[in-house]
Parts: sequence; C-alpha cells; structure tokens
Amino acid sequence: MTPGDAGRIDFLPPLPTRRAKLQRVWRNGGERKICLVYRRPFWRDQGLNGTAVTDLPIAHFVVDNSPPDGSKGILLAFVGTAASGEFHWDDTILDNETARRDAFVKDLVRLFGPQAGDYEQYLEKSWIAEPWVSGVAAVRTPGVITNYTDAASAAVGRVHWAGAETSAEFESYMEGAVRAADRAVAEVLAASPG
Repeated sequence: MTPGDAGRIDFLPPLPTRRAKLQRVWRNGGERKICLVYRRPFWRDQGLNGTAVTDLPIAHFVVDNSPPDGSKGILLAFVGTAASGEFHWDDTILDNETARRDAFVKDLVRLFGPQAGDYEQYLEKSWIAEPWVSGVAAVRTPGVITNYTDAASAAVGRVHWAGAETSAEFESYMEGAVRAADRAVAEVLAASPG
C-alpha cells in the first residue's frame, strides 16, 4: 500500500509522528493505464521500438508492452496526473472511455502510422476506482521528500514497508517494487533471531 492508503489502517501503538504525518500528506496520482492490442507489434517492422515521449494530448509516454515472443503487439500509455500533469481536457474525455480510446488511437496513428488504427482491443485500468488503492504513481507535493526523507521506508518495530513507493530508485513502478521487496526481506532477515 502507498503511505496514503496505509493511513486508513489503525496502528496500536500509534506510528511515529513523521510516519503518521507522511501518510496524511501523501497523494496518489490519478492515472489510468491504457493499452491498444494488435495482432502483432507492427512498429518493429519499421525499425521502431514502440517507445515515444511526446507532447500529444493523450500519448505523452508510450511503451511497447508486447509479450517477449511478439505473439501480440501492445502499446501502453499512462494517462493522468503522474505521467502528464493535470488533465487539460473537457469532461467528454475525462469521463468518457470511448473518447479517451479515440484520442489515444489518434495519437498512436500520428506516431506509428495508419496501422496503429487497426487494433484488436482497447484496455483501460483506472486505479482511482479501486476500493483498496486510491491511485497510482505518487505525486509528491513540495516538502514531502525533504521533510519525510526515510519515513516511507523506515521500519516501525515489526512493521516493514515494502511498497514500490519505498524504493530509493524507480519509485512507484514495478522495478521499484522489486527493489523495495528485496530491501524489506533483507531487513526482516537481519532483525530475525538466529
């Protein structure tokens, strides 16, 4: 859980002040993960790797999320506060999955050509709507990093924090989650008797 989500748990004894304050000021990003699935990763035929960093309306950061065997082509983007700043769209796109899909397709056609419009499936995942996760990819407001330095990762008694947000590198992403898990396991093993 992110520190913001962990704030919904009652701890007895109470958490140290810096950790409790971190949980109150932590803000999760309001992102959606969106994907277009293709019969195959056609962009590779053009010598492209499927990665793009742009100023287009939806596709600010696109990655190739295809399986290693290339049996399907998948282009993925994160849409929301952490990846692209505040939304600058009207409510027809903010609140309409079809409008988001159409805007994403338009951006990918611009980046990868007309083949990008010939997709098999559109997938979207919004963490905002999840009951136990209030968002994804933290948005750090000024002062959070400097005021709470290690409070996100410092163990509190037998409680060890191992979420992606506790990683010193790749915070909020899968690589960070793996690194955080390795760190937390090492801490637990070091603290265990014999």
